[in-house]
Amino acid sequence: MAIIQGGCLCGAVRYGADAEPALVAVCHCRDCQKNTGSAFAFLIAVPKTALKFQGALKTFSSPGDSGKPVWRHFCPECGSSIAEESSTLPDNTLINGGTLMIQAQ
Repeated sequence: MAIIQGGCLCGAVRYGADAEPALVAVCHCRDCQKNTGSAFAFLIAVPKTALKFQGALKTFSSPGDSGKPVWRHFCPECGSSIAEESSTLPDNTLINGGTLMIQAQ
């Protein structure tokens, strides 16, 4: 089983999950480009039941390409984009890949 850990730039928000990713993807939609400030978003879908957050998150909601809402979660202190929730993937939270904490073994 994978251990997924990460958090924001300033350390006010941390997350962890003891689960295998349900999906790893890149998204090139215009909203993801604006959210990341890049050409794409690197996303890891994690089962909601396995994911735990520490620290407060701010949330911004907007319609996705499907017309259904997408909830984007970010750190209220440093503004790091942490995760998204989409009604098209109701059982998963999408973690932004750049927030992962990689540990050497």
